[in-house]
Amino acid sequence: MSGIQPAADICLALLVGLPGSGKTCLANFLKQYFSTDREASEESLSLNVIHICYDSLITADLAHRCSTDPDCGNWRDARQEVFTMVEKMTKMLKEIHTDQETHKIILKCGVENKYIKKDYEWEIVIKKRTVIVIDDNMYYSSMRYSYFQLARRHNVGFCQLYLECTVPSALTYNNKRSSGERVPDDVVRKMADRMEPPENKPWEQYSVSIAAHEPYSTDETVKKIGRIVSKALLDPVQPVEDWSELGEVSRQACMASVLHQCDLGLRHLINERMKLLQKTTDPDDLRAQFKILNTSRLELLEAMKTREILVPEELCAGVQLCHPLAGARLRSYLSTLLPQ
Repeated sequence: MSGIQPAADICLALLVGLPGSGKTCLANFLKQYFSTDREASEESLSLNVIHICYDSLITADLAHRCSTDPDCGNWRDARQEVFTMVEKMTKMLKEIHTDQETHKIILKCGVENKYIKKDYEWEIVIKKRTVIVIDDNMYYSSMRYSYFQLARRHNVGFCQLYLECTVPSALTYNNKRSSGERVPDDVVRKMADRMEPPENKPWEQYSVSIAAHEPYSTDETVKKIGRIVSKALLDPVQPVEDWSELGEVSRQACMASVLHQCDLGLRHLINERMKLLQKTTDPDDLRAQFKILNTSRLELLEAMKTREILVPEELCAGVQLCHPLAGARLRSYLSTLLPQ
């Protein structure tokens, strides 16, 4: 910890893990545990807890239609809406005045947005600090890095709680869910293959691993979670005014995030192209065309990685800052690179 910066009033706590690893159970426990009034210490905090559950926010219809492909365009757009809502909430929390005992935060979600279900309300106790628990799989590092950037923009705390879970265990617990909540087995396996657990990157310094499905109320687990949240609150992420000041590792993380978005954008464009070709192309030619496009996708990503192709700076900045139109603008640019 820096030791010279004032403590944050807000912390983003990301839950990372496979479907069925117990993230929502952990979030509910944290809400009950941290909301209890107690004498504060490094391992025992009394906090407001706001639980942001992607599964509860995104409409079931969209979730069902996108369940076979966790990287599809609509799913990505829906996730962006939740992200935008969390940023709006963070700004509102930062602007709260301390001359009241409680404050109710009301976010208008359903009317303004296409994918989020409804309006949500949270009642905040002013004298307590707030932890926003982000409950989602977060299997890509770039997904989590976007939230780290949010924390940096608003000078708030950031930490990650990674639920370690084997695929068989995740499948067992996932299949106990109701049919409307169950994730297809092949999607769980696909996420497991793509899972990028928190590593020793500078921006992931406040991360902790927790064994899935073990009692979260045990002294050891509670202290482990309390310590990491406390450290994140005491050492909020500092804004960076000049991107040139970032270290090499951070620059690489930025580039990884842009490359990931380029990959998703290219996949989206190829899927759209194939849907159009299906109407007029026989199956053999369709397969050949897909092979050409997919090979082009891999070649383009490699060229971007080696900087033979430079993605325009304004597009990179839009992706990094999660601009609402960044995805559409990036896809428009990528469409000029794919063979016609």
